[in-house]
Amino acid sequence: MHAKRRPPKLEPITISTFTGEPKEWKTFIQLYMSIIHKNKSLSKIEKFQYLLSYLGPEPKRISKLLNTGVQQI
Repeated sequence: MHAKRRPPKLEPITISTFTGEPKEWKTFIQLYMSIIHKNKSLSKIEKFQYLLSYLGPEPKRISKLLNTGVQQI
């Protein structure tokens, strides 16, 4: 009798903090879109909070400036 093969147990995919480096953008946004943005069980607010949690200090500072500008319009 042959033992049933189980697939290897992989670590969950994680999203690294986006520091603002252009070379990191493509990987960051692809992972964010796949894991968070396309998750229909999350609200828009939850998705935005996740996005903010993955931003480093400089991108987070810029996002706050943009958010403030949008609120004033």
